[in-house]
Amino acid sequence: MRGVDERGIEYINIFLHYCGEWNENHEYKNFKKAVILVPLECTFNNLVEEIYSELELNQTIMDITIQYQVKYSEPPIKIRTNKSLVFYLELKRKDKDFTSFPLCIDFSTVTASSGSSNLHQKLHLEKPATSTSSDMLQLQLYEINNSTIIAPLRLPTVEDIAYEVSHNVPEVDDVIMEAKTTIIFHPNVDKIERNQIY
Repeated sequence: MRGVDERGIEYINIFLHYCGEWNENHEYKNFKKAVILVPLECTFNNLVEEIYSELELNQTIMDITIQYQVKYSEPPIKIRTNKSLVFYLELKRKDKDFTSFPLCIDFSTVTASSGSSNLHQKLHLEKPATSTSSDMLQLQLYEINNSTIIAPLRLPTVEDIAYEVSHNVPEVDDVIMEAKTTIIFHPNVDKIERNQIY
């Protein structure tokens, strides 16, 4: 399905299928769903940012692979460049069924290899459980190949940071009490030195 916003920009409704797995028949199964609106003039980088935003993923921890199928039981086609995205958007634009050609999103994490380069390890995210380590940053735990990966669900907003800072500042009265000095007058003392007792 296509639409036009108030600025005259054409957009397409795209279904996202994620947290699923490909079976031996090239079918994406056991997935979750989300939807995004994508402008027809969208770039590959803009699409990636939109997907990260919609799925609340951290780009520094998680990497995504974007794929779709033209026909069921055929190998999926990856979207990797602006050209492959333009082809996909043109395919979606010409199809009347807005549920056709959903994007299947696979997750991977960047792990340091023994060399200087990074490698991407394929992940199948199973049974995410939410755990909060602080009020500012929520973390999502994934059980992946017998190890636990922690990925942020939400980065702190400016308001969150301001709240945390303001609640860690001591009260003004406490600071004044600690900083009070005593003025010493004694008519019989000619010289005042440090560490003297009066």
